[in-house]
Amino acid sequence: MKRTNVIIAAVVLLLTAIGSYNMGKSHGFSANEVGGIDTILVEDSNHHTRRLVTETLKKIGCQYEIDDGEDEAIHFAYQGEDFIILADDDSYFISILDPWWYRCEMTKGNLFNVMEAINAANRKENHTRACYGIDEEDNEIGVHTISRVLFTSDISDIDLYLRALLDEFFDMHRYVLNEIDKTEPASKTY
Repeated sequence: MKRTNVIIAAVVLLLTAIGSYNMGKSHGFSANEVGGIDTILVEDSNHHTRRLVTETLKKIGCQYEIDDGEDEAIHFAYQGEDFIILADDDSYFISILDPWWYRCEMTKGNLFNVMEAINAANRKENHTRACYGIDEEDNEIGVHTISRVLFTSDISDIDLYLRALLDEFFDMHRYVLNEIDKTEPASKTY
């Protein structure tokens, strides 16, 4: 039964990628060698995803800083939470990240609880996904959330769209924390 579900999920993902690629071609996009939904490239030289992101952040009242690093990540706070957006002018897609928003002591029990909570949360149908990381230096497990979404000026009320996307992160926080609380208590630091 589980194998059948995995096969069905793989077929759905493949069909989604093929459909997105074909839709992109009909709208003047091209895909790089990797192919798929996340790699549709923009052929319109007037497209400025990064500028659209920073303008929209200003519109929703967020101050931002841009990293000097290779990825030029856009850091900002929204409702007291620190976020990162990765945006490239060669793509209509952005990645929104909320790293290390939950931490607990690294034990086998805590690792199991966090993994179970993340698995349950990721079965929900929304754009936001959770994952965990291990901080070996501090001997902690941390939870991160990420979303990869379309972000183009063709989206009406793009400021409301971005707010809705960011609000999904808080929904994911609550869901993961509720799942963790259903298991044995962990040594939590939020």
